Amino acid sequence: MKRNGFTLIELVVVIVILGILAVSAAPRFLNLTTDARVSVLKGAQAAVKGMDSLVYSKAVINGVERNGDKAVKIDGKRVNLINGHLKLDTKNNVAQFLDTDMNYHVKQNGATDGGELVIYGGKEIRNVEAVKEGGCFLLVTQPDSEKGEYRYAIIDQNC
Repeated sequence: MKRNGFTLIELVVVIVILGILAVSAAPRFLNLTTDARVSVLKGAQAAVKGMDSLVYSKAVINGVERNGDKAVKIDGKRVNLINGHLKLDTKNNVAQFLDTDMNYHVKQNGATDGGELVIYGGKEIRNVEAVKEGGCFLLVTQPDSEKGEYRYAIIDQNC
């Protein structure tokens, strides 16, 4: 009499093999949260680039794109610019144009420098150094150069 089907040993071997495959593939799927956090930071970078592009365009229209450190009115709002780019000197200066649900800090680097903008997810942390130690943030810096364009760095060590 010929039997159709699997023996118990064959079934156990298949289950063990599937278990080994699941354990080896799990880290890739568990890493989705890191990928999502990095994607959010990339989205924030795009938002800052868009904000800078709009502010610079309005500075060009007003003829102040090459005037160094200048305070002007854009859309009825008084803002500080460096060579036409939004000066990263105060949170209020940035908040007028950056529309985001993420938390961020603005840190002045010097009297004539722009500064830096640190954007991060999660709960609000008042100390910018603590955010940097966390290792999951977008750092936007504004050099004190003629162009004054922002530099972007996504730090994703601990996302």
